[in-house]
Amino acid sequence: MGSVVSIVWLTLIGIGVATICLWYSRTFPGKLVRKLLEIDATSPETAVSLETLHCRMTPPLRLALREGGGLQDLVISLPSEDGGTLYYLSPAHLDKAQAKYRKEGHGFLSVLFAIAGLLLVGLLFHYLYPIASDWLRSYLAAG
Repeated sequence: MGSVVSIVWLTLIGIGVATICLWYSRTFPGKLVRKLLEIDATSPETAVSLETLHCRMTPPLRLALREGGGLQDLVISLPSEDGGTLYYLSPAHLDKAQAKYRKEGHGFLSVLFAIAGLLLVGLLFHYLYPIASDWLRSYLAAG
């Protein structure tokens, strides 16, 4: 009985972590993709700098743009004439960028409510599972 409750708790923790990761990816790296979609920067000719987009190179954005990062396939960078970097969306992955980042992500309050809901489900299961299990066991034994 304890192992089932542990599995449910671990599953709920995993869902909570996934919710936080989804919120993070839509909020921080997604801001750059949304701005590039907004101005239709989809070729080297329409590439723009972060300053033009009013974006800063924050650590989350740097991680997303590096090799192996979440935006590696979507956002292409190239050096500019003034020594900076210009960015544009990969035309091959434009559909993916629009589908994933077109809308603003859910707010942090939504994430908190989702985690509170998961915690509530976990607590209910933690306390109700032993009662339901004992009831079902006694019902099957009597029948």
